[in-house]
Amino acid sequence: MKAFRPAFFLLSSLLFASAAFAQSDIFVTKDGPSNTTAGSNIVYTITVGDSGPDATSPAVNMTDAIPAGLTFVSLDQSGPDTFICSKPDVSTNGTVTCDAASMNLNDVQTFTLTVAVPGDAANGTFYFNTATVSSSNDFDSENDSSSVGTSTAPSTADVSITKSGPSATPPDTDVTYTITLTNFGPADAMSVSWTDTLPNSIPASSPETLVSFNQTSGPTFNCPSPGATVTCSLATFPAGSAATFQLVGHIPAGSDGRTYTNVATQTTSNDPNSENDTASTTVTVSSADVGVVKSAPANANAGGTMSYIITLSNGGPDAATNASFTDALPSQETFVSVIQNTGPAATCFGGQTVSCNVPVLGNLQSAQFTVNVAISSSTPNGTLLTNTATSTSESSDSNTGNNSSSASTTVSANADVAVVKSGPATATAGTNVSYPIVVTNNGLADASSVALVDVLPANTTFVSLVQN
Repeated sequence: MKAFRPAFFLLSSLLFASAAFAQSDIFVTKDGPSNTTAGSNIVYTITVGDSGPDATSPAVNMTDAIPAGLTFVSLDQSGPDTFICSKPDVSTNGTVTCDAASMNLNDVQTFTLTVAVPGDAANGTFYFNTATVSSSNDFDSENDSSSVGTSTAPSTADVSITKSGPSATPPDTDVTYTITLTNFGPADAMSVSWTDTLPNSIPASSPETLVSFNQTSGPTFNCPSPGATVTCSLATFPAGSAATFQLVGHIPAGSDGRTYTNVATQTTSNDPNSENDTASTTVTVSSADVGVVKSAPANANAGGTMSYIITLSNGGPDAATNASFTDALPSQETFVSVIQNTGPAATCFGGQTVSCNVPVLGNLQSAQFTVNVAISSSTPNGTLLTNTATSTSESSDSNTGNNSSSASTTVSANADVAVVKSGPATATAGTNVSYPIVVTNNGLADASSVALVDVLPANTTFVSLVQN
């Protein structure tokens, strides 16, 4: 028995040593961004491998607990081994667990874990994420976990405000402003607010007043009780969005020559770019003296043509916006053409009513036009044709006494009636003789009360009269 006992202990020691040498080194590494922004995704890369020394590692497990506040988006894997994974539902928090029955020496399995950062995550929020691995014969635990820390960097947006409106208007009129806010991103804009205060005039004492205000497009802003000051706000203004507003103000009477500068400003809690946070428009209350003068020939012929000369002028002191004239032709006249002779380029329309428009007619400027017409040939002799041109402008007109001008022309109805008669030089007794008679009006005007008289010669009798 004494000889057998040492042999037994030797065999047991050898078996124990053999089992102890069946070892492997399972490791994990994890990579991810150090910074992210609210509302974005974080993508982690998790690498699991076996660096030996034994050929096979049994029962390999990888676990990753998603940090509080983040939610699961997706998990993908690639590599030579098959891991069975359990994972949280999309948009929920939880733990990812992946198991493989075994892993061969020098195998590397890669997992791509994507999680979502909430849109309201505060700047500077820190997310610490750790992946761990284990195996039944892993002899080195120092490389069994790997962590990544990610912080939410400032989530910035770029909100701009623009404003448009007319550059000139008459007094005692309404003006319409369009205000547009745009978020160029990349993040949603937070705590957005914009303000517009209707201005006083320069010189002062004639304030602009609110007529109406409404939002015409985009995410709905809260705009309580608009008045002399309009303020609108929105908690979250999505990246890429735009919102448009229409503000109508009234320019008071008696404000000729004054200017109104209207400023809109916006603030956003996460917008570092202040260069596009203010927009303004300036409207000048124009005071001009637009008038018209018309001339015509004293006499004209029925059936002929004649020309009117029309001069549109501005006595100032300001430029006139959309200065124009209209001229309704008498019923006995027909439009032929309108030609601009001098002055800033105009847009003209012809017809029974002729009109021409000059977009801007400067102080002391004028524009001259020739309107050519045809007079009906049926116009009675002595008819007096009176034609009136009328001027208008969008600017305030300080003198309405020169806004119309008339010219008169007396029509001469000159006719020239002629008759020509022909017939044969000889005829045979008892036969018919035909006399062609041609009556012609060689004048411009229609001939009135025209009569043809033909006295038959002796020894002839009337047979017939045919008008060709």
